[in-house]
Amino acid sequence: QEDQITIRIRRINRKDIRPAKIERYRRESLLFVDNLPIAMTINEKIKETLSSRQDVKIWSTHYTFPEDQLDFIIDIIQATIKTERAH
Repeated sequence: QEDQITIRIRRINRKDIRPAKIERYRRESLLFVDNLPIAMTINEKIKETLSSRQDVKIWSTHYTFPEDQLDFIIDIIQATIKTERAH
């Protein structure tokens, strides 16, 4: 069986979080929008895009897929973000 990786997409409200915790999220996060983790409204569009893929399992804000697909999945997420922000 292939190695699987799970990523999580979540919204962080920096007004309600201590600065130290924000720094931890900055270190741990793969993608940011406006220097903040991805917003949940965009997450719904990402979920729609990735749900058609057979190799992606979605649970809430967690996405599990073969580890060798990470770069490809990130490209899909970035394209979705760019499209949504253009609207």
